[in-house]
Amino acid sequence: MGRPKSQWQLRLEEYFARGFIKLFQALPHRTALAVGAGVGGLFHDLAGVRREHAVRELRRAFPERSEAWAKATARQVYRHFGMVAVELARLPKLRGAGLHRWVIMEGVEHLESAAAAGRGTLVISGHLGNWELGGAWVSNAGYPATYVVAPQSNSRIEELLDELRRSAGIEIVKRRDATRQIMKALRRGRFVALLIDQDGGPGGEFVPFFGRLASTFRGVAVFARKMRPAIIFYSSYRDKEGRIHGRFEPVEFIPTDDMEADIHNLTADLTARLEAEIRRTPEQWLWLHRRWKTRPPGETAGENKMTQ
Repeated sequence: MGRPKSQWQLRLEEYFARGFIKLFQALPHRTALAVGAGVGGLFHDLAGVRREHAVRELRRAFPERSEAWAKATARQVYRHFGMVAVELARLPKLRGAGLHRWVIMEGVEHLESAAAAGRGTLVISGHLGNWELGGAWVSNAGYPATYVVAPQSNSRIEELLDELRRSAGIEIVKRRDATRQIMKALRRGRFVALLIDQDGGPGGEFVPFFGRLASTFRGVAVFARKMRPAIIFYSSYRDKEGRIHGRFEPVEFIPTDDMEADIHNLTADLTARLEAEIRRTPEQWLWLHRRWKTRPPGETAGENKMTQ
């Protein structure tokens, strides 16, 4: 565990972030994306351990591809997330026609159907393409959107990110106290967005993900059983012009008498959907995260146990 940052380091990070946000908001969108990609490429060159981790995970997920491909893809990952950071910074600027120019959506009728049902909606996605613009689009279209977000190591940066999201009309719920707030949001008929592609820890559900078991948060399936909301899977990708293409797909879930089987099957289904989308654009997923950090009980280093 690293040494805690001092107050001056935390403030410096905040000032640095605010400066970049002002810069990106002042630039034309296409220019800002180009700058963001360049900054992302610079971070790639300086990353060291994180960069090597991404390359290693790409090789394991795509064993048929070469080392050179994995290295080139890792660089594209950094460039892509540099652009994602720009788009998050520009959320206050991306409204109305500006948002629709850069975000193209399919499957909007599924949002309409979910809203009409009046039971609240779980919108499930991952760190692929741009999930932030997806939430902004949903809110801009008139659907009440709630984000469940993880805490940041720097509370100043955390509040800054929350300010940007709130500027797009998004309600924020912190993961550390999310259960009751998510239930309230669903009861109010809101669209609650959760990302399912981070390590779920020892209490997660182990499901297949790129040929390995990955600990995945059980909460989505638990809420689905308890609250019976509509469930929508959201995926997105960036095209060569920098536009984000998003798609909403309904997920059918019929609870049974076997709670544990329901949780496992729904978690596995959603994870498989995400993997299929990542395989289409692997350079747009967050390979920097230690997704397979937690291993199943009894598994030793180097083992690759899979269940049916």
